[in-house]
Order: sequence, then structure tokens, then C-alpha cells
Amino acid sequence: MEDLFHRHILTLSLAAEGLFYLLAWRPAQARLRLKAVYPPPLTSPQRRALFEKCIENMQSPERYLQGWFLGADLQDIRRENLREFIMWAFFDREETDFGDWSASEEQDMNYFINLIEERLGKTIEPGRTPAKSLRLNIDGIHTTYRSLAWYIVIFFVDQFTHVALWFHGFQYFTAESNREVFPPRPQRFLTAHQSEAPGLSYWYSPQKDADDTNVPIIFFHGIGVGLLTYIRFLAGLKKSNGAGIIAIETLPISFRLTSSPLDRVEFLRQVNLVLDHHNWDTFAIATHSYGSVQAAHILHSPSMRSRVSAIAMVDPVTIMLHLPPWLIISLAASLAVQMSGSCVYFASTDPGVAHCLGRHLFWRDTIIWKDDLVQRRGSDGSKIGNRRVAVMLSGQDIIVDVPSVAKYLESRGQDVLDLNGDGKVLVKVFPELDHAQVFDYRAACDEAIDIVTSCCDA
Repeated sequence: MEDLFHRHILTLSLAAEGLFYLLAWRPAQARLRLKAVYPPPLTSPQRRALFEKCIENMQSPERYLQGWFLGADLQDIRRENLREFIMWAFFDREETDFGDWSASEEQDMNYFINLIEERLGKTIEPGRTPAKSLRLNIDGIHTTYRSLAWYIVIFFVDQFTHVALWFHGFQYFTAESNREVFPPRPQRFLTAHQSEAPGLSYWYSPQKDADDTNVPIIFFHGIGVGLLTYIRFLAGLKKSNGAGIIAIETLPISFRLTSSPLDRVEFLRQVNLVLDHHNWDTFAIATHSYGSVQAAHILHSPSMRSRVSAIAMVDPVTIMLHLPPWLIISLAASLAVQMSGSCVYFASTDPGVAHCLGRHLFWRDTIIWKDDLVQRRGSDGSKIGNRRVAVMLSGQDIIVDVPSVAKYLESRGQDVLDLNGDGKVLVKVFPELDHAQVFDYRAACDEAIDIVTSCCDA
């Protein structure tokens, strides 16, 4: 009798897994085969200005090329290999896409290669070798299967997160897009608040004191299981700051099967709807990791950038985004792959995350420079003031090139202002921590809360 019961359980489990695979997993995989839809192309002057800025902020051209070419020997990176990489990075094209290739674009290409040769102090050999470069928006997307049991775990994690944030006094604003999420989110039926933005659900904490002058904070999280990682951080920020808080849920990077992420234009439109609903004219931004992508959209927006009075970032991935991913350099140098590296691999092969990174993340659209952070500019580009900036980095980060980013941010800028008007951004490095671990340890998290609070205070 017991064996029969176990067989029934096994049969039902296999049937449920099969239905999940056919009805949820397969459709999610189908969109991974679609090509990326690029943002509007740069003009030749814009392209040259961007390339020159990247070259100026590159400590080692050899290390730069080897990083993007997955550790290939420098002698194996020939002119045609380099053209292939530049075609993707600065022209949004595949190497075979010469249908409307203009003389001006060919001049730009030759100019870029000449600049690289000048930095290298040598001529790049003609021809091609098997060396391959990383081209995020063109390369195939690799995912690993997530079973129905995994999504059941995510379901309960989601419910726990909901209860925890509710316990700490946050109000949940559900969005229409929650209807298209797997695993399902019953909490959308349990709230009286509806987001004005159909594609953005979020948690909201109103300002404690109506007379408080503290600037409200909008928070964008990183890749993972959603806001679970940040419960202590958000609760502490609410308690110490007293300002209003909006914590946006970005479900496509939260290990769910859901619709594609909002493109830049639609994202900005919907964020505006949320801010206007709560009458936030001026606000501060706090981000972790991938959240710096969304912050970049706001900082680059002529209509929104002037409204940002302060910004605090933890483990930002978009500052100096032109540098090759640190993890690739580490692997190419045959460094030991720690458990954190395995976690990065697991996260990046989630179908939603892989889709976001491979088909919706455009580096030139999301790269953040120091002047983007510190200068407040109007819609016409004129300077209207400065903003407070704090950047927190993890010394053992295997994703962010922390030494290069810290050195860049701490350098004096010709055209940069900050809290003290001396051209420096507040940079805090947690030397013993890896990516995202600042939220795992109470002392580090409390320090991050204090830094964000002081940065975002009016």
C-alpha cells in the first residue's frame, strides 16, 4: 500500500513537472532566440566621444583587450577580430551586417583601431584567428533548467518577503504585470493599492513627519530573489531616515518567469507615473548592483536627471562599464573559483536574468561616468547644481573591477563638484566582502544604512 502511494506521488510529480515544462518553461525559452532590439544608433561625433572617453579611462590596453577576448593571447587578437568586437560595442552590428555601412562609419572604425594601436604602442596584425570576443547582445544565451520545485521555493520566499516588509510598515502597490508572473503572486489580491505604472510593482513607506525636509528615496535592487536580501537594509533605512521610500520590484531579474523588462523609454515613463502619484518632485536614488542600470536611465534622462538630489550605490555594475567583466579576467588568469563564482553562474543562467543581460542590457546606454553622478543638469544640459554621491564597493567583488572603479571615483575631476566641492565622490570599500555581502552582515549593513542616510539627508 505504501509503495502504491509513493508511485502515485511520483506519477503526479512527474506529470506536474511535464506540464510546467510545456506550459511555462518552453515559452520562456523561445524568446531567448530573439535578437536584441538596439536603442537608436549614435552619431559619428557621439561615437567618437564615447570611444575617446573609454580609451582615456583604461589603465591597461593589453588587459582590456584580453578581458573582452576571454583571456586570449594578445598576439592572437588580429585586426579582423578587433573589428568584430568594435562592430558590436560601438556600432550595434554583427560583423556580417554591412547592408548600409557608410564611408563615415568605416572612417570611425579605422580611427578607433588606430587609437588602440597608439595605446598599445604596436600595430595590430592583419587577418583573423579563432580568438572570440564577448558580445553580450549577439552571443547565444545560455540557461540552466530550473525545476518546478525551484519555483515552489521562490513562491514561499516571495510570500515571506511580503509578510516581512508588511511587518516593517511598508505598503504594497501591485501592478497589472503581476498577472503574467510564475510562480503566481496571490498578494496582488490582498492589497488595496494599485500601482499607476502597469509594469512596476513596488513597496512604499510614507514620510514619517509631514514637516520633515529629508528627501524621499527610490531604491532599485539587484539580481537575486527580489527584495528578500534587502529587508534589513530597507527596514533600517526607514527607521533611521524617516523619509519616504519606494522600493521598486524588478521581477525579470528576480528568478521568476515573467514578461520582458521594460525598455528605457517605457521604464522612465512608468517611473514618472509612480513618482507623480506620490507627489515626489525631488528625490534621491539608492541602488544595489543591477539597480545601477535603472539609475543610469534616470541620470541620462533630460527630463528626470535634475530631480535627483543625491545618489548612493552599493556594488554598482555600470560605473566604467566599458571595462571587461572582472569575473572573466579572474577566470582567464586561472584564479581559484570560489563558491561566490558558482552563485554568479547560477544567477546569470536563470532564464529571466540571462534574457535581461543578453538582450536588454546595452552598455553604452547604461554606462555611468563620474560627471553623470555628481552634476545636476537641466533638460538643456546646463549645470544647475551638484548632488551628493556615495559609492560603496566590496573589496573581494568578483563582478566589479573595484580597484579601477575606486581609483576613478577618487580622482580629481576638472568638471566635477560634490558635497565638499573638491571633485571627490565619497567612496567606501568593504575590504573583506564579496558582491552583495554588505547586506548579509549586520555591522556592514548598518554602516551602509548610515552612509545612505547621510548622503540622502536634505
